[in-house]
Amino acid sequence: MKHKFTAVFLALLMAMSAGLVAACGEEKTPSGENPPAVNPGDTEKDPEKNPGENPSDPGEDPGENPSDPGKDPEEKPNYPEHEHIYTAENVCSVCGAKWEYTEILNYEFDRETDSYIVSNNSFANGDIVIPYGVNGKFVTRIKVYAFKGCTGLTGITIPDSVTAIETGAFVNCSELKNITIPNSVTSIEDNVFEGCTALTGITIPDSVTSIGLGAFMDCTGLTSIEIPDSVTSIGGSAFEGTAYYQDETNWDTQGVLYLGNHLIKAREEIAGSYTIRQGTKNIAYGAFADRTGLTSVEIPDSVTSIGDSVFNRIRDTAKNQKILLKQSLSRA
Repeated sequence: MKHKFTAVFLALLMAMSAGLVAACGEEKTPSGENPPAVNPGDTEKDPEKNPGENPSDPGEDPGENPSDPGKDPEEKPNYPEHEHIYTAENVCSVCGAKWEYTEILNYEFDRETDSYIVSNNSFANGDIVIPYGVNGKFVTRIKVYAFKGCTGLTGITIPDSVTAIETGAFVNCSELKNITIPNSVTSIEDNVFEGCTALTGITIPDSVTSIGLGAFMDCTGLTSIEIPDSVTSIGGSAFEGTAYYQDETNWDTQGVLYLGNHLIKAREEIAGSYTIRQGTKNIAYGAFADRTGLTSVEIPDSVTSIGDSVFNRIRDTAKNQKILLKQSLSRA
């Protein structure tokens, strides 16, 4: 009986010892529960990790920040040579290249047009490329006086998402030498390039229909100006003070200045009868105003538009009935 009791006691003692060993081998959480199992392959995946710290994570899109200059030039892919066609998301639809900002610019969001406007950037330097889009929205306008007095600006490339260059946008940018105006712009407003003394040539695209008052006034280096026939309105003093305007050889023998098929201005001393040359499409604002020595002006059938105040203050209406009648008919 004694041996039987001893055997039972030893068996019970061994069972209790095994339970204690098993308990010591388990890892418990502070709440007493077992932690979840961890797959060895998951040890590198940390759900708390910042996406920007993961080499395989693309991080934030540079295009989401209007002031983000884009990727470092050293990281640019080697895209094949071709003309990029950019979407509003700043991605080339041909090769997928992202638009690379060349300068940090300021923008304003216009809720009415659901687009961005280039705003105050008087600090800009060097050659600037305006992007097609910011934050997935097109850049459509250059605001009034956006680059006014920006003496460090030497070149500007405007994308064809821009339709308007507003008043005085580049006024007194004295070092601006190169400007590309896209075929999307329909008007060049008042004083846009006034005082851009380093500008030597300008080509206005076929999309433009109007050039504002003083648009290129006092561009003293401007010798080459190309204006398409699409332009039907040219404001007063638009080209006054340019090198082209100041060159006596550009005026005809009676003192009238033409730019392409556009009659720009008649000198004060013009007198007698004047015949506008055949092929002229437009007569600029105030071209013959106050030219009281004129007795008649012959306007050819090629003229399709006559600006305001073209014959203002020519007092002797008896002598100038022909002028006034032709003006009225040509405006119709």
